[in-house]
This record gives sequence, C-alpha cells and structure tokens, in this order.
Amino acid sequence: MRAGDRFAAGATDAQVAAEFRVSRMSANRWHRAFDAGGGEALLSKGPGGEKCKLTQAQLAGCRGRWTRGRPRTGGARINAGPWPGSRSWSGTCSGCPTP
Repeated sequence: MRAGDRFAAGATDAQVAAEFRVSRMSANRWHRAFDAGGGEALLSKGPGGEKCKLTQAQLAGCRGRWTRGRPRTGGARINAGPWPGSRSWSGTCSGCPTP
C-alpha cells in the first residue's frame, strides 16, 4: 500500500522503482494496477505457483525421509541425489498445504 500512497501523491514509476528497489517495469505494473483498481489492487494475492499435488500420506513420507537425513553408504560414494545441508524438516514447502 505504500507504493499506492506514493502513486496517489503523484510519484513517477522511476521514483517508486528507486524507493522500493524494484525494476521500472515492476513499478509500472503496480502503477497500472493502482490506476485500474486503487489500493486494493496492490494487495498480495498470496504465494504463486501451483498447489501441491501430493496427498497427506505422500507428504508424511517426505517428512520421514528428510528427518532421517542423507543415506549412509558405508563409505562408498554414490550419486544419491540432492540432499540439503540440514537434517530436519521445517514442516512447510512452497505451495503445499500445511498438515
């Protein structure tokens, strides 16, 4: 809403872009949305992306794998795929429902 206040006060796209450290294209997009729908048009619509397609059972399986951490191979180097540095599950993933 602060960007909307700046547009209402007559700020240009370039001024808003510099103040909020975004591209002029983003500021112009915000300005067009503000002109079309006022301050309500600038409110967040939530996270983007697709909804999680995993079932609750599949999510539980993922949590179990993340909790156990990287598989132990007895010293042999194998390509086991990407594993994070952390061995704990945060309980959230982008776009997925929280259990």
